[in-house]
Amino acid sequence: MWLGILIVIGAIGIGVAIGLAQTLPKMKGERAKNQAAMASGDLIKRDTNFYKDKEFFVAHIEDQQAFYSALSAAVAKHGVCRASGNYGSRVVFQGIRGKWSAELVRIPSNDGTVRYSFSLSNFEQTSASSFADEQMMSVDLNYILTAIERTFLQFDPRTQVSAQAIAFRSDSVVY
Repeated sequence: MWLGILIVIGAIGIGVAIGLAQTLPKMKGERAKNQAAMASGDLIKRDTNFYKDKEFFVAHIEDQQAFYSALSAAVAKHGVCRASGNYGSRVVFQGIRGKWSAELVRIPSNDGTVRYSFSLSNFEQTSASSFADEQMMSVDLNYILTAIERTFLQFDPRTQVSAQAIAFRSDSVVY
């Protein structure tokens, strides 16, 4: 009986060691890539839970079509999501590396400004490693939010940005 327990514990230990051996190099590579992106300005260092806020943008933008084109190109640059919709009203971003979605929604205004909100709309953890799922989603959303912020500031350096905490739902699925 003790031999059987030792064999099971040994097998579990070997499985954990193999998993770590495969995961740690990926995490190091991802960290190096993110540090390079921060150095180049493609990512901004943010609070760990920034994705739990809804971001609001208010700007004066003269050439709406050029703004939409620049925004579309900036978001697509890093290939972390698929975007669908119309930048003139609502765009949904679907994560490529995980099951999450976020929205950029235009808010009607009559004061000559362009107003948008950006927020995470759904996040589904797809593995037993929920921390890793959340980290990947957070990095991907940071790429998108940084691209959005940079584009707004490119077209209106006086863009007003504010944040509001939101409640969001996370569906955990363990296979």
